[in-house]
Amino acid sequence: MRLLQRGTRLFVGASIGLLLVAAAHTAGHFSGGSSGAEVAAAEAAMRQARLDAGLGMAPTVLDVFLSLSLTMSVLLVALAAANLAAIGASSRPDELVRPLAVVSAAACLALAALYLRYRVAPPLLSFAVLTPLFAAAAARGRERKRPG
Repeated sequence: MRLLQRGTRLFVGASIGLLLVAAAHTAGHFSGGSSGAEVAAAEAAMRQARLDAGLGMAPTVLDVFLSLSLTMSVLLVALAAANLAAIGASSRPDELVRPLAVVSAAACLALAALYLRYRVAPPLLSFAVLTPLFAAAAARGRERKRPG
């Protein structure tokens, strides 16, 4: 199986990690969470405030927040699926690991920085783990042979 051949395992594992983070994020999104009076008041205000979004749409601030939350899950699944599909479809998957892992490490590092800036611990920890995994996969990846 190409996905688990030598030179691809760490990258494939990190990509599966993206899927696990997406699943945890989606579960958290739909869990309802715990809320005190302060959070309930903020949520009520978000339900009342509307934004002119054009096209005759005026979503509440909560609608925008919730849609962006699910966007995170969708895009994490898309990144993981693209990684795994590229490795699975290639006749030389070990040569694709480095460039794909560099892109994935950069994305995870950017997300970790974002969550550090806004002090959101769960995704910060997730991306703080995934970033070095993708970086290690990139470092261990083979140089792509250029024709000629």
